[in-house]
Amino acid sequence: MNWKIIGGGLLLVLFLGVCLFLGGKMTDEENAGEGVKPPSENTRFAKPTNRFATVKSPQKGNRPKKPSDNTPGKRPQVNVSTNTLESSPEQKRLDALQLALDDDNLEKVRAAAQELKGSSSPEVRGKIVEALTWFKQPAVVDLRGMLNDPDQGVASDAKEGWLDAVKTIEDDAMKAKELCEGMTRIQDLETLREAAQELYNIDDGVALQHTIPLINSGNPVAEQVGKEVYEHIAGDSYTTPDAAAKWIQNWRQEHPLETANQTY
Repeated sequence: MNWKIIGGGLLLVLFLGVCLFLGGKMTDEENAGEGVKPPSENTRFAKPTNRFATVKSPQKGNRPKKPSDNTPGKRPQVNVSTNTLESSPEQKRLDALQLALDDDNLEKVRAAAQELKGSSSPEVRGKIVEALTWFKQPAVVDLRGMLNDPDQGVASDAKEGWLDAVKTIEDDAMKAKELCEGMTRIQDLETLREAAQELYNIDDGVALQHTIPLINSGNPVAEQVGKEVYEHIAGDSYTTPDAAAKWIQNWRQEHPLETANQTY
């Protein structure tokens, strides 16, 4: 055997192997330098993600509020022109209402409102409610007079303004009297039950004293709510005015009024 030929062949094979190895290593280094990396095991088999971003809806309490012309601390604008004004004299009365409101003069507001109450325009009567609502408790009786407006929107605003005004009354007897007098004019069960909540926050005897006329007012919805109030406070169903008066008398003997001005 020619050992020289065999040795030369082995050296040639070894040389070619070294060249191939060095050439592959240089290629990997060039790719790495250019930012091309072989995929890892995690990315190679990763699931595709949703390419559409999820838009979250605003959380409750973070929704943008609608601007209001009657927010606390901001005087309402009541002399704006409306589409249903019948005549220029009516617009002048609205101007007078606005001037009285700007002066914080409730008596002048009442006078201007009295001239506008007969308007056939719900928008005009709604402006009366806005003006009266500004004064809260001092205008509570005036707002009560708007509870039965023929327009549902005006009546609803009057109920809201009236109830807010009632809530500011501190004297139990005055609050109970105004509540029950106003509730006799309301036909909406939900509104009546909302108003009745205020009766639960005052002296039980005072509350029931004014609830009896509510039960016997002739308003069937108010009668229902009045009986609910009586049963909640007295712990028994309403039967007759005499029985209710007896319960109140017994209650008063055990729970004298704490202040002299809380009389009924």
